[in-house]
Amino acid sequence: MPVNLYGMVMGYLRDREVVVRYAGGVQEDDFEGLYTGLDSRSNLWNLVLDSLLRELGDLGVYVQAFADDVVLMFSGQSASALEAETNRALAHVRDWGDRNKLRFAPSKTNAMVLTRKLNQGVQRAASIYKGIARAAKATWGLSPEIVRTIYVAAIEPIVTYASCAWAPATKKLGVRKMLDALQRSVALKACRAYKTVSLHSALILARLLPLDIRVREAARLYEVKRGSESGDVCADRELEKPVDFREMPHPAHTPELGFESVEDLDPSTVDRLAIVGPHIYTDGSKTEGKVGAALTSGGTKWNPGTPRSGSNPSARYSRQRSRQDIRDIVAEGRKCAYSGCGHAGTTGNERADELARNAALKTAADYDRYPLSYAKKVIRAASLDEWQQRYTEGGTGEITKCFFPRVEGAYRVLSRFTITPPIAQTLTGHGGFAQYLNRFKLKDSPYCACA
Repeated sequence: MPVNLYGMVMGYLRDREVVVRYAGGVQEDDFEGLYTGLDSRSNLWNLVLDSLLRELGDLGVYVQAFADDVVLMFSGQSASALEAETNRALAHVRDWGDRNKLRFAPSKTNAMVLTRKLNQGVQRAASIYKGIARAAKATWGLSPEIVRTIYVAAIEPIVTYASCAWAPATKKLGVRKMLDALQRSVALKACRAYKTVSLHSALILARLLPLDIRVREAARLYEVKRGSESGDVCADRELEKPVDFREMPHPAHTPELGFESVEDLDPSTVDRLAIVGPHIYTDGSKTEGKVGAALTSGGTKWNPGTPRSGSNPSARYSRQRSRQDIRDIVAEGRKCAYSGCGHAGTTGNERADELARNAALKTAADYDRYPLSYAKKVIRAASLDEWQQRYTEGGTGEITKCFFPRVEGAYRVLSRFTITPPIAQTLTGHGGFAQYLNRFKLKDSPYCACA
């Protein structure tokens, strides 16, 4: 540090006094803390606090500082381990303060347990369920489809909010029981079944995914959107990103591109439609899971497999001029797009179809980013596999398994009709049946009268 700056800083820190003029003056020397009137006090505080941050980092404590506030984060599998780790770090902070003549105010030190989020979220969702319970009865009130809609649109988002932060906790038995209790109540209202119906049967009839699986699914989708977890979805590709609004045309200038269907493009049709200028034919082809597109105009051709435009300034300028010319043509109201029948013998169309097939069979794709819909499909397939395994290995809902051994098949079948109380009793075995009544000592024999 230069001598003049060193002397200025030491001048602020030397011969400091504290004067209190209240009920008799008191004057004492002060050697602790930082001088708050100094413009560079934040820099001095950073120099002092840096040693604490380094020491806590060496202890394996996650620490974050903002201005003169310090946040410590701890995690543990048990309350005793968490308490021991916290006390060890706080004792080190206290010793560091003693060495640097600093004291942390206990009244301003707060602790927050992150498990409260789950408890409060479940309580909020349960309050919504109480309203549903008053309005949805077995034979009147809200229909099962409306109850299911309320659950998907209101209750589920409340529970899955910020799921990326606490999704791993759903694998704990206590958390699962809490989520299952909430979901089972709503599922019984959605399928109009008896209260003795198991959770698995109620979820199958209500067409709902277990809530803990749904939370992990939402967290995984968030990570895929961030780009931090795409290996299981598509390891060698990137997710499509929305186009920046600055690169899009103004909404008032967005063209409405229409087209006119024609049977063929023989000379008489061209004369009737007054088609002038070059004829450009386009086509697409999907082969072996790959999609190719191509266009051709007379003797020239272009397809995605052999792009001719580069990233140099002249190529970018050419593309920009081409887009502007197309917008001008559309803005003038001129017809520029026509849809013809495929494989009608048109030379240009057949040539474009051939080029599209060749482009689809190329090993290297020009555009290989996957859409968000594909990521959702892959993640949902993994969730259904986990739900299927749990449903198959579970010891409850055996009668429901006889009707619906597969969860995907159950969803397709139950989506075609509205479930009623008699149907729910039949599919679960919980109803006015001899075996069920005998279970609760309401009938002497579990067999029917015809036995």
